[in-house]
Amino acid sequence: MNKPIYMDYNATSPIRPAVIDIVSKTMAEVGNPSSVHAAGRKARSIVEESRAKVAALTGARPRDIMFCSGGTEAGNTVIKGSGAKSLIVSAIEHDCVRAPAKAAEAAGLPVFKLSVGESGTVSLEALRNLLKIAPAPALVAVMYANNEMGAVQPIAAISEIAKEFGALVYSDAVQAAGKLPIDVMALGTNYLTLSAHKIGGPQGIGAIVLSPTAPLQPHVVGGGQELGRRSGTENVAGIAGFGEAAMEALVQLGDVERLKRFRDRLEDELRQHANDLVVIGEGAERLVNTSCIAIPDVKGETQVMHFDLAGICVSSGAACSSGKVKVSHVLDAMGYDASIANSSIRVSLGYGTNEADIDAFIGAWKKLYDRTAGR
Repeated sequence: MNKPIYMDYNATSPIRPAVIDIVSKTMAEVGNPSSVHAAGRKARSIVEESRAKVAALTGARPRDIMFCSGGTEAGNTVIKGSGAKSLIVSAIEHDCVRAPAKAAEAAGLPVFKLSVGESGTVSLEALRNLLKIAPAPALVAVMYANNEMGAVQPIAAISEIAKEFGALVYSDAVQAAGKLPIDVMALGTNYLTLSAHKIGGPQGIGAIVLSPTAPLQPHVVGGGQELGRRSGTENVAGIAGFGEAAMEALVQLGDVERLKRFRDRLEDELRQHANDLVVIGEGAERLVNTSCIAIPDVKGETQVMHFDLAGICVSSGAACSSGKVKVSHVLDAMGYDASIANSSIRVSLGYGTNEADIDAFIGAWKKLYDRTAGR
């Protein structure tokens, strides 16, 4: 059986060979990073060397990197632990932010939704108006780049406005890492979160990047690891893999023009074949690897199945939970009706994507369109 063409990098990135190698070597070692003997000290050195590598990816100090199990734990920890008196959450956040925000609201914390326009970017004027009425200090949660359609948000401008009101800023940068430069000092965030498996690292490891003065109540207690911010024996092998992936992600920033050329060619050729093609968020700055497209009234899951049979891995634009398909809250927030929201797929490219993959996708898409759209 031929290896499938993988075009779902935003879901998870294929693990890089160098990462597999360092994880394997680390797992062959023994030692708890909290132990003071030689084996423990070696494990600690692996953790701290990797912490410095992740810090280099974000422009942060190593001591401001807090390792955790991934983007979901990181988002939950920030929302629950910032100590903010209110939350301002963009309408297109990942569920790891939306769910704890909803729980906080149910517990009595004021939560305000920050709207987006049809391009998928937040309104700075709307943010300013919300900050005028939100109990201070507020925590403003706006992701750096959206996972479904790739819109990039003006995080530095958001941070400037937030500072005027004494608010804290949290940006989920899980999708941005390796695709956009990240400099937490320039962005002005108090909290920024990462996930290793989105950049070719292992699953089950992520990080929160804190500003030096950012408050954070620990979500997991018991051992005092990570400077008391997250208890539990560190995942040494996962952290080592994360560090290696972070170094390769820095190099990958030089690959963005190639991915942009692939994405633009894909969209242009589909447009030439179908004048009713919808490209979600095309009016905004988007991640160069991400294309969210829709054939009106052709269900996203039908399209995903077609591509799967053709040996191509893509995702539906709709979110699936417990076997139930729901309209994407992202597309809903952007004003798309169900005929588009239920008919979208996400194509996300990465370091292993080549010209032949683009050719194969375009060919398979044209066959699907001609058969299902009947135009």
